[in-house]
Amino acid sequence: YHSLQDLGQAAVARHLTRNTTMTFTALEQENGLAGMSRALAFNIVLPDFSNQGLLFLGGRLCMLGKCRTAYLFYEKNKKLCSLFIMDDRHVSFEMADGCRFSNQIQGLHTNIWKENGQVYALVF
Repeated sequence: YHSLQDLGQAAVARHLTRNTTMTFTALEQENGLAGMSRALAFNIVLPDFSNQGLLFLGGRLCMLGKCRTAYLFYEKNKKLCSLFIMDDRHVSFEMADGCRFSNQIQGLHTNIWKENGQVYALVF
């Protein structure tokens, strides 16, 4: 991805497909994340959403543009939220660890940040 806007638009487009097919559920979280980490060749670290009221539902792998990505599903107030996690090598723009960027795209909120060598894009 060449910009935050590119990444945000790709995440929103994928979220809007409403394809919630999951290869693992919250009950299988540990094994599911381990399998995704092996497939993506980096250790997926989930953000701590405990104080934000997000309930983890499950996840699967997906393509976000040309990037193979972890696609995780959350729910907040009966609304679906999508979290995409990719290795930071997939972004070609500078992004400091811990910086957060928020935007509105097509009426949806996007939060994008970098931590632990990973880039996160949350759509809700």
